[in-house]
Amino acid sequence: MLYAQIVLGLPVEGPFDYSIPDALVLSTTVGCRVRINFRNKKEIGYIVGLSDRTLIKTVKPVIDVIDRNGPLLSAAFLELAKQVSLYYYCSWGQAIEIGIPMALRLCRKDGAVSPPSAPGNDGAASPPIAVQAAPKRLLIHDHDGDGRIRVYQDRAADYLQKQMSVILLVPDKDAIERMRKAMESRFSSRVCVLVREGAQEIGQWVHVRNTRPVLVIGTRSAVFAPVHNLGCIIIDEEHDYSYKQDQSPHYHAREVSMMRCDIEKADFIAGSAAPSLEMMCAVASGAMELEAIAASRPCPQIKIVDMKHLPLVSTRQKITISGYLQEAIQSCLSVKGKTLLFLNRKGYATLAICSHCAKVFQCPRCNVNLNFHYEAKLLRCHYCNYSMAPPNICPECNAGYVRFLGAGTEKLESELCRIFPQARIRRWESGMALEYDSADIFIATQAAIRHAHRRFDLVGVLGIDNALNHVDFRSSEKAFGIATCLSGLADKQMVVQTNMTNHHVLNALTEHSSDIFYNEEFRQRKQLLFPPYRHFTFIKFRGKDAEKVEKTARAAFDSLSKAVKPAGISVISVNPAQQAKLRSNYHWIILIACKNTARLHDFLKNNLPLSRHSGIIVTVDVDPI
Repeated sequence: MLYAQIVLGLPVEGPFDYSIPDALVLSTTVGCRVRINFRNKKEIGYIVGLSDRTLIKTVKPVIDVIDRNGPLLSAAFLELAKQVSLYYYCSWGQAIEIGIPMALRLCRKDGAVSPPSAPGNDGAASPPIAVQAAPKRLLIHDHDGDGRIRVYQDRAADYLQKQMSVILLVPDKDAIERMRKAMESRFSSRVCVLVREGAQEIGQWVHVRNTRPVLVIGTRSAVFAPVHNLGCIIIDEEHDYSYKQDQSPHYHAREVSMMRCDIEKADFIAGSAAPSLEMMCAVASGAMELEAIAASRPCPQIKIVDMKHLPLVSTRQKITISGYLQEAIQSCLSVKGKTLLFLNRKGYATLAICSHCAKVFQCPRCNVNLNFHYEAKLLRCHYCNYSMAPPNICPECNAGYVRFLGAGTEKLESELCRIFPQARIRRWESGMALEYDSADIFIATQAAIRHAHRRFDLVGVLGIDNALNHVDFRSSEKAFGIATCLSGLADKQMVVQTNMTNHHVLNALTEHSSDIFYNEEFRQRKQLLFPPYRHFTFIKFRGKDAEKVEKTARAAFDSLSKAVKPAGISVISVNPAQQAKLRSNYHWIILIACKNTARLHDFLKNNLPLSRHSGIIVTVDVDPI
């Protein structure tokens, strides 16, 4: 009798043994999908091993083999999924399912997959496949902005010529089109785009699987692309936090890329204008090579305006634009130049409050302040999209005046229209194309500028202190990434308004030296033993009942604190999440620090089984962002 070890896309430990009926033995191989009966439900499982014996007394039979023409999953993919499950503390089956299209997980009719075509799918004989030399890890620090694109093209050309495939990851869908155009201009038919959602997903996945060699462009899920003979994975803007999955399993595409490159003996290339501390730490330790691309144009003049010493009249009038920045904008307008003003807050005001009783209007589902949007005449929650009309009368005290405090992009636009009535002013928001000739002054948030590729004569930065003061040990790193991006958009001058003039992020900016930032940030992180010097892990609890969520989290914290812990593991705290209530769910977090994630996995496996609590969902987020 032949037995199959099967895992499922559920938060349960496996593999589970199932017997294979004689009629299905010839069509059963490792990597196939099968239908099985699990807990009295028909489920789809994945075969990860075969054996002629089992230790289980009563074994259920496999109902059917779905992939009878050959395995859907390669041995390398199964090994990668196993490593992902061990690192990010999820089941092997869950790790498998994050790497394949939804149609294949649900086994829809459009999920039937033929075996991969033979090499050289155009019918012509293929050149012999080159043997990859010892794999390399390379970090490209791009001071030029777009210089790394040329490096990607040259490196991809080398791999494709050797009949090796390349995976090129970009942060989001907006970046795919630009990268596709850049690569198709050189490689034409070898370029394939792979995105996770949409009706074309399964067709794209099959096309990638059957094309050899191929250059795949996609977002974080494309790290699992079923390419043949992988030569290299390139991850562009590797510092971008969109590479981190915000749902369980909480994998990071950069870490998974390096896992896959190690398994398949492929090269790994990361590129960024503001590399993450994890990558710079790897360079310092000798685990990665560093290639710097020098700036091809002069650096802009950078002026830091100390907002603590504004003239009294400005403070009294609550002007958010300093006199120096106003003069710089006027000078730019006089020579018909373009100005970009950055403020990372949408809407008109960030707070609606009753002048009489001080009631603050909050989202009933998230317990966060509602933002006032003047154009829509609505109070909106930026987390769950709840909205309501701004009340004319306070529901608490019946007073007739509600004040709107704080500043967003709409309020900034209003103030600019007052100061510069002759200028054309336009808000440039996420998803909008930049119509460069449509305005003299553009107002943008971080989402809009992420993929800006036009330069501005003047860039003004408002509200950077909000990023620097955020309750997050990565706040300086995130602010440095924003500031670096903005300086890359400034052609002549950049003005930064701040109350923190001596912060190392701003010192690095004014001195045009990223080393100032990295050296100081590494010093602080090492002193506090923050990542990358050790790993942080969140154990997240969420549910509808606030008291029950808190009780479950505190009980788990007590249990983990009392358990015998391997060296290097510390159970630090249990607290409400930074956003304690979101979308009607209450959130609590246990923070754990460790030196070794493998030891942490074993510790959690023995002391925190991922069994469902009644009404409480528990997930584990390793290396949270």
